[in-house]
Amino acid sequence: MRPSRLQDVLLASCGWAHARGLASRDIDSTVERQYVPGAYSFSGSQDTGAFLAGLSSKSGVSGVSERLRLDSAMFRGASFNLKVAEGDKEEDALTRLQALPELNLSWTARHKPAAKFQRRQVGNGGYSSHVMTQTDRLHKQGITGKGLRIGIVDTGIDYTHPALGGCFGPGCLVEFGADLVGEGYDGTAPPNPDDDPFEECNGHGTHVAGIIAALENPLGFIGAASGAKIGMYRAFSCSDSTTLDALMAATSKAYEDGSDIITGSIGVASGWSQNPFALLVSRIVAAGVPCTFAAGTKVGGTEGLFGISTPSDGDGVIAVLSFQNTHLTTSDAATVVVTETIDKAMGGYISHFTSWGPTFDVKLKPDVGAPGGNILSTLPVVMGGYGVESGTSMACPLLVAIVTLIAEARGTRDPTHITALLSSTATPGHEELAPVPQQGAGLVQAYDAAFSQVILDKTRLSFNDTENFVPQDVFTAKNHGNTTVKFTLLHRPALTANTLWPDVDVSALPIYSGWVVLNGTSDNGPISPIVLPYVGAASPMRHVTVFASSRLFTSRSDNPRSPILPAGATIQIPVPNTNLDWARDPLEETELILPVGAFPSQHIWLVMGSAEVRLEVQQVVPSCYIPAPQQLDNVLGEKTLGNIAGYPSTYHRHIVWMAPWDGRLADGSWAAPGRYRFILYALRTYGDRSKGEDWDHFFSTEFRVRYVRTYV
Repeated sequence: MRPSRLQDVLLASCGWAHARGLASRDIDSTVERQYVPGAYSFSGSQDTGAFLAGLSSKSGVSGVSERLRLDSAMFRGASFNLKVAEGDKEEDALTRLQALPELNLSWTARHKPAAKFQRRQVGNGGYSSHVMTQTDRLHKQGITGKGLRIGIVDTGIDYTHPALGGCFGPGCLVEFGADLVGEGYDGTAPPNPDDDPFEECNGHGTHVAGIIAALENPLGFIGAASGAKIGMYRAFSCSDSTTLDALMAATSKAYEDGSDIITGSIGVASGWSQNPFALLVSRIVAAGVPCTFAAGTKVGGTEGLFGISTPSDGDGVIAVLSFQNTHLTTSDAATVVVTETIDKAMGGYISHFTSWGPTFDVKLKPDVGAPGGNILSTLPVVMGGYGVESGTSMACPLLVAIVTLIAEARGTRDPTHITALLSSTATPGHEELAPVPQQGAGLVQAYDAAFSQVILDKTRLSFNDTENFVPQDVFTAKNHGNTTVKFTLLHRPALTANTLWPDVDVSALPIYSGWVVLNGTSDNGPISPIVLPYVGAASPMRHVTVFASSRLFTSRSDNPRSPILPAGATIQIPVPNTNLDWARDPLEETELILPVGAFPSQHIWLVMGSAEVRLEVQQVVPSCYIPAPQQLDNVLGEKTLGNIAGYPSTYHRHIVWMAPWDGRLADGSWAAPGRYRFILYALRTYGDRSKGEDWDHFFSTEFRVRYVRTYV
């Protein structure tokens, strides 16, 4: 076990609230938040085991079953399922739980079904991705990652594969790891963890592991760091889905078990380095463990700027983008043998699917790229043993293997040192086709990074936006060689990129970028160029609209695609046990009277990211038979009852979702009968939470809340 070197991380300010489900590969992995009914999570500094043990007696619920516990140096907390007593209601039990002052409670994520893993042709040619990245040159020096342990967070591994050593445990290639979720885990039931990360139903983790460390095999390729030992931390079952608490638990365990380097070909839609998963991994990096995570697939590739996924958006975390392999595999139908041919059209270019940065606070992401398009690697034996796949999922393992090679060559695992080497020696692609928010520093050059004698003290320059502009920055290039190097400083600008979302003035948010290039000459001749990427926003982020205002409306939960909820519509909610005196007989359904259980649902469309979204309710007219509740000043110029349950919600990217309301408030109480409206708020980037002008806001149509008796 790794000794605790970090202070407890209390994420109560942002919680691990609204944890999101994920697909099992980042080919389709950046997904939206979806919640598990009856499942909750909390974080805090208290002993999680003792707290969970006493939770039933404190809250009056009949049972609390633990899902996943995170008792690591980075995070103390747990997720659990709630069991209510017969005759009790889950919402009433939740109200009692939320009243406990020591409990920071939030909804946890339910699963998101993943896209099916698609096997492609099998190749038998050379490994061109190693040539593209100079990995082959390090292999010729005998550098293979010897003596280093790589922890992988993924779907599991078929360690019986001959190219992966054929065994699991001490002395094997796959030397360590665990299954954090167990067979059949779909995010709704508690996990069933064990110490065996074996799986053969998905193949993603096996493919990733082969890129990193595959041994010699009949197809003639090897992993980039075949001398290293690998550990697999399985966070997905055969249902091809998981939850954020499982991913965080897997990453924490990889750290606690002594991984020298950690990687994950996974991503959750975010773009905010302050989100819980990013904070967790950033703290692991700060503790001296380099971490590489996939920048993401499809979110940026199809949605443009600010699409970077988490935890790759974390400070110090290496966000890996994908380049297309220079060779393609083509099949020979007569012999069922596949050979490599040169990809003249796309080879060497940035993959179209790779996610774009920067983060919403204009930090440069992604960091560096590796080949991820059309990559040959291992698959479970039952799936044929070998296959070709594409995605930042395939670029990330090659990059972590290169980090391992550099660590062996230079005798250090210092994350800042290694990241600076990776970035400064990378080769930018065509700047007229791919600005820095798409390709970062460029394509990794492993040999140059391993033996560079010139080291920059920074990996990037971020000039922020115009309101927070950094007018000048200083970096230092230090020559550790034995000969004098003279530099010529050049500027290599890239094309400016604009956001292209509805309701955003594209001229209001241009993102500029480029590279500072140091061309050096030593006594022995020219050295490889040193690059320093930069990025900035040529406008104030605080002035950029967050809402797609023309696309905000309130509908009904039983038909989200229905027309706008008519003004004055009556919502009939089953009366909670805590307020039986509110009960009235249900009314027959009409155009203005919704059936019992059909709730108002707010349609929310963000065209820019927001660090906080509030959905508050305001009573416009009280009920004639219930005293009017006290409404408080929300500091934004309105008096409201506060947020609905599940809000405020933090660290969103540009996204669309529906928010139904069943009468519950964020403090666990229920809104009294009466006439209401929603007030939707979204904080702009760099906005001051106490200033109304820094929030976008929207007022819904008014509706009437009526609590009714239900008859069994």
